Amino acid sequence: MCANNRSTRGKSTDPIVVKYVPVRRRSNKFTASAVSPQLAPRWGLGTSETAWLTGIVQLGFVCGTAMKQFRMWQQSRLGGGLRLAINISGVEVRDGVLPTMLRAHARDTGLPMSAIELELTESGLMFSDAVATQLLSDLREEGVRVSVDDFGTGYSSLGRLQRLPVDVLKIDKAFVEDIGTGAKPGALVRAIVMMAHSLDLTVVAEGVENEVQRAFLERYGCDLYQGHLLTPPLPASEMGQYLKARHARVPRRRRRGSLPRATGAHRHAAASARPSIQD
Repeated sequence: MCANNRSTRGKSTDPIVVKYVPVRRRSNKFTASAVSPQLAPRWGLGTSETAWLTGIVQLGFVCGTAMKQFRMWQQSRLGGGLRLAINISGVEVRDGVLPTMLRAHARDTGLPMSAIELELTESGLMFSDAVATQLLSDLREEGVRVSVDDFGTGYSSLGRLQRLPVDVLKIDKAFVEDIGTGAKPGALVRAIVMMAHSLDLTVVAEGVENEVQRAFLERYGCDLYQGHLLTPPLPASEMGQYLKARHARVPRRRRRGSLPRATGAHRHAAASARPSIQD
């Protein structure tokens, strides 16, 4: 499960609703999943101390709500093989509050840290300082996975990407939209998949809308995908029904399996998401 804490302009007085987005393996088989939560509406953050505090409160709400819900799904035998992916910003990593917050919610909910994945945008991760990078490395030692979100829209250095504590790379939907169109349809997607796999990273395609795109991604080895081809963001009640349907299709021997502890880039249990579910 992934939680999305990315913000756009909005009113802080608006109600906060956490929704969930599924992420599925390219073969369309229900073999492994992740759930990622999103805020609706998302709050706008400025540069003032008040805005910073608002962002921390918002992140705390998303983490607490999503982790509690995810743990309930696990206890109902609907969360086997799933991972919760929480979308965060570079600022939230650099301020140093994140590890304490995650550990507190993990302790309160009983959700293991190994069930959590953190998603940072490409630019947010690339411009992280040494302290933030060490913080992410320490969390990975506790089983948390780290993913690069919206890859291709920032200013990546492949050399830096290779040195960062990263497990998953998520291709921005702008590149997925190019599949099936243009003079060289999907050329960049193929190149990104090959590059990511050479670094032993799991690859997720965002914004998949049709079967042409899904089939292309399967043909060229993209590990996972998310988008409206699966479903739009769902509230917790509807996501519970989605998980029940998934559970009914999974062979009994798979239902008994627990989520592996992912302690490094070489252990890719299932998938990643943004409050999202990976199948």
